[in-house]
Amino acid sequence: MNTDTIRMRKFFNRITVAVLAVIVSLLCTACPQNGGAPGNNTGSYTQVPFAQLDDYLKTKVSASTVNYIEVTGLKKEDLGGLMEASPLGKTLKASPSKKVALKFGGTIAGLTDMYSCFRECETLVQVSGIPEGVTDMSFCFNDCTNLTQAPVIPASVTDMSFCFNDCTNLTQAPVIPTSVTDMRFCFSDCTKLTQASVIPVNVTNMRNCFSGCTSLKTIVLKCNYNPELDEDNDSYFKDAFAGCTALTAGGIKVPAGQLATYQANAAVMGVTADKFAAE
Repeated sequence: MNTDTIRMRKFFNRITVAVLAVIVSLLCTACPQNGGAPGNNTGSYTQVPFAQLDDYLKTKVSASTVNYIEVTGLKKEDLGGLMEASPLGKTLKASPSKKVALKFGGTIAGLTDMYSCFRECETLVQVSGIPEGVTDMSFCFNDCTNLTQAPVIPASVTDMSFCFNDCTNLTQAPVIPTSVTDMRFCFSDCTKLTQASVIPVNVTNMRNCFSGCTSLKTIVLKCNYNPELDEDNDSYFKDAFAGCTALTAGGIKVPAGQLATYQANAAVMGVTADKFAAE
């Protein structure tokens, strides 16, 4: 084989490799990127200002697939509700046939309260990027029956009461920050939840936290049992595991020094003593 032929073949080989590299790059760019930590999966998000979100949902998105939307231009008053969904939540609810994976676009000045933010938003399947600084997430996702994946909870949150109550398609609980103290009804009736995250040391209120979680098998509690009574003269840990019929023997791991206390109060929590074991 002469020198010119060899050079020609090498030239075409280089061209072929270059073309293939471009094709692969284009394919990767076109595909949604689904990496990241649980609760922060990133699809191909479209940025939409909050002021335009209602029109965008009604006229421009699919009714047959999940729509990945990054909402920008939000203010703190757009995210807090009063026993009803927030303005953001109401906008999602106004397009009931459009399923949304929502991402928060950037910081939101002064935001601490997400009480009832997405209450009864049946269109919501996923949320990511909840801003740091939020302290109150009570009722935040209450009755979001199509939410399949919990978001990352900011380290600043203290109140998660009723947060995921009745999220009947939720299969995995988020990591609970050590700042959280109130988890009343947090995951109650999450019937597909099989394994929960560690309950941190500062939690003092677990009333009905996992009640009705019929698929829950195991859980780790780092907190001590709270023997105090609430304003209704009920235990702060009353019915924490009531109706958790899938719990295994020894499935509730507790601090070794608290084992006897938890076992003695098993009936209060809606289970039997054999469900507790030392961590």
